[in-house]
Amino acid sequence: MLCVDEKAQIQALDRTQPILPMRPGLPERRTHDYTRHGTSTLFAALDVASGKVIGELHRRHRASEFRTFLETIDKTVPEELDLHLILDNYSTHKTPANQRWLVRHPRFYLHFTPTYSSWLNLIERWFAELTEKWIRRGTHRSTLALESAIKHWLATWNEAPRPFVWTKTADEILTTLASYLQRISGTEILAPRRCPSLVEPGGRWSGIAPVRTAMVTFLDIGRIGASNFATQNTRYERIPGLASGMALGTLGRQRFGRVQQEG
Repeated sequence: MLCVDEKAQIQALDRTQPILPMRPGLPERRTHDYTRHGTSTLFAALDVASGKVIGELHRRHRASEFRTFLETIDKTVPEELDLHLILDNYSTHKTPANQRWLVRHPRFYLHFTPTYSSWLNLIERWFAELTEKWIRRGTHRSTLALESAIKHWLATWNEAPRPFVWTKTADEILTTLASYLQRISGTEILAPRRCPSLVEPGGRWSGIAPVRTAMVTFLDIGRIGASNFATQNTRYERIPGLASGMALGTLGRQRFGRVQQEG
């Protein structure tokens, strides 16, 4: 099972003055202004179980580059294994050309995160690690220098990969979001209702089944297993959407997108 996404428009930035390193009592310091030397896009696939990452850099971000990355995944993963890919709803993932490619490669199964909830995809957490610990702390005087730095990070990561695990359960996140979800407009369907078929009698979250279904699905993704994500007769399946995807996605990405690593 692979979490797949693109980190587009990564900027090769050169600060106008050298970055000053940390000193006792002083944080690392850098100037606010910079010179921009172009951009690059990183396509990456995170193995949920092992933490290893398959990565590939391209100067452009189109459906053709995404299809090229799918071919890279196909060559990298042993042929006897099925491939279940978790992706967001970006249009380049669903073009007719890419769908025809998938028909010719039946071991690929695509599963899409709910709209506005791409933060549930664990590859986003790996992108945050790359950005915070490597890209922002560096100086890149050309696009080639930026790409070389990213390749170095990727190779170093895969020497000792560590999988990510969620530190909060779906119920804990939903409980924290409860007051906010009930304040926003147009979400009357989120009002708690009793529904014994979904939770215990009197359960607080019986009225937001789509939200809880999506949260549980992705928070427990490593434990559930691939067989629960695809039906017998279809290869393209949208996992149940969030009843208030925009609100949960935006606030959740800010407050609950942090994931702790094992090891």
